[in-house]
Amino acid sequence: MDQSQESEPGSLDRLSDLPDSLILEILSLLSSSIRDVVRTTILSKRWKDLWTTVPRFKYDFRDEDPNFIRGALVQWKGAKILDFSLCFIHNDPPSSDIIDSLLLLAMEKQVEELTVDLKPSMSMEYYAPQRLYSCSSITRLCLSYCSVQIKENVQWNQLVSLTLEHVDSVKVSSVTMSQILSGAPRLEQLILWPLEVNEDFYIVSTSLKFLEIGLGDYNHSVVYEILGIWAPNLLFLEFSGDIYGICFLDVPSLTHARLDFIDEPPPLETFDYLLWSIRHVTDLTLSDVGIQLLHEMKEKDMFVQFSNVTFLNVTTSKVEKMLNVLDMFPQLVTLYAELDELGSNMDQEFDEANATFSTSSLLHLKTVHIAWYLCDALILPFLKIILENARVLEEIVFRWKGNPEMLPGLPDLWESYQTTDLIFI
Repeated sequence: MDQSQESEPGSLDRLSDLPDSLILEILSLLSSSIRDVVRTTILSKRWKDLWTTVPRFKYDFRDEDPNFIRGALVQWKGAKILDFSLCFIHNDPPSSDIIDSLLLLAMEKQVEELTVDLKPSMSMEYYAPQRLYSCSSITRLCLSYCSVQIKENVQWNQLVSLTLEHVDSVKVSSVTMSQILSGAPRLEQLILWPLEVNEDFYIVSTSLKFLEIGLGDYNHSVVYEILGIWAPNLLFLEFSGDIYGICFLDVPSLTHARLDFIDEPPPLETFDYLLWSIRHVTDLTLSDVGIQLLHEMKEKDMFVQFSNVTFLNVTTSKVEKMLNVLDMFPQLVTLYAELDELGSNMDQEFDEANATFSTSSLLHLKTVHIAWYLCDALILPFLKIILENARVLEEIVFRWKGNPEMLPGLPDLWESYQTTDLIFI
């Protein structure tokens, strides 16, 4: 716009003419960098101070000068900060005092969602200020690569979500967890990854609905005999990593369970005890290790019946073992199977599996989702068993980018089972 146009009566500064609510929404979209938000002040005179009142502004300081950040916080005039992220990924982090000052300023602004992520590149050991544990405005808190050391009572009356990732300088003891849970009466989601303790560990909460625990691996010096969970309203539970001790679970409301064991399988007795605690779920996810353990349990007559499971999600290369344990899920309706690379002797293994296969295990199966990315016929024996025994099957969905004609033998196999839809996505 030239000067003559600017001086004409009725000419508009279109940016200044935008309503405040829309401008604040635009500024919120720039929340990944406070510097970008402050730079918007040059766009219009009316925008000069609006950034200081953005109602939903995420402070993410991955590349910012801490002093610039502190100055921006001091100038911020809103009623409360709804989302504050303090993330440092460079090798020259600020001092603990500077980090403390930023957190204290955010807490003075009644911060609701707070993330402190110092990354493994941090050379120092950082302890969050004690004021954090009495900040009653916080609703969601994520601490990563920090140290938790609680000296007074926790007052997280509004907290609904807590994530502790790599909080490994001062291990999260059972006593610390008790302090947290007693001071967070509304906590619904708890994520601990990895859980590194050298003592028996207990989680007791009537409010928890979502619990995710990363159990590390055997490269860590983790020693506990008992992992106890009493959560009568828990709906979702995930274990990832490796189990070291006996799990005592009292979770009567649990509907979804994910057991993602990575490397070392737990003893069968330990796994058996865990399964009996969650056998009432309706949705179960198992890794390759979990399928192997179920197979071994069945071979030793350690049979667990999942009478309520209607949805089973499996990642495995042991397809014949998966088929062998499906009779543990007599009400199965939907099967998600992400199949890893199968061995070249799959025909023989499927023949052996088919000889002992219980057709009653697929009486209710209606949908099968298969993630299969290889162009060979090793998948066909698995499909044949499903098609022959799942009498109410409605569809098989392939997560595969290839053309169906690229899978040798598939068109011929399907001609005999035209009541079942075949879908490629």
